[in-house]
Amino acid sequence: MTAVRIFKTPWGRMGVAATARGLARVVLPGKRNARALACLATLQSRQAPRAARAHARQAERQIREYLRGRRRALTVRLDLAALPRFQKKVLLAARRILYGRTVTYGQLAARAGKPRAARAVGQAMARNPVPLAVPCHRVVAAGGGLGGFGGGAALKRRLLALESHNMISPQRRRERRGRREKIE
Repeated sequence: MTAVRIFKTPWGRMGVAATARGLARVVLPGKRNARALACLATLQSRQAPRAARAHARQAERQIREYLRGRRRALTVRLDLAALPRFQKKVLLAARRILYGRTVTYGQLAARAGKPRAARAVGQAMARNPVPLAVPCHRVVAAGGGLGGFGGGAALKRRLLALESHNMISPQRRRERRGRREKIE
């Protein structure tokens, strides 16, 4: 049984679906999301377990915080049980990509233990059911290309810009710390 939440953000309408095991689906904002949100709504179960409802609420809250620049990672538990083993391995490796950083498909393939499987990694990223929780927008093409993204190139650029804007350099961190110490 699945709990579904569809909500508005400054970025557009989004949706999440969760089971008692964890977050199972994220629908990103965009031009093509109306049909995906309608499909997501059909998954809603009135008897969804309390744990499923809690995971869905937690995912919504964390996504809102992330889009406001107040969160660097979605830590909600994931339900990837229905996915093939290789895809799970790739998604878990992608989940460890740090905020504000990018890796290539080849680098992610190596992190997942299959260094020659860059194309297969690309396919796994294309089928990522939980974008943002698994930050597939941080995976780019070798040679500097943006690479694909289910939410579209404009949304991928916007997410990467959000993260790069919220990165604080070590120098700025020291300056802020120094100002706080002077005030106290």
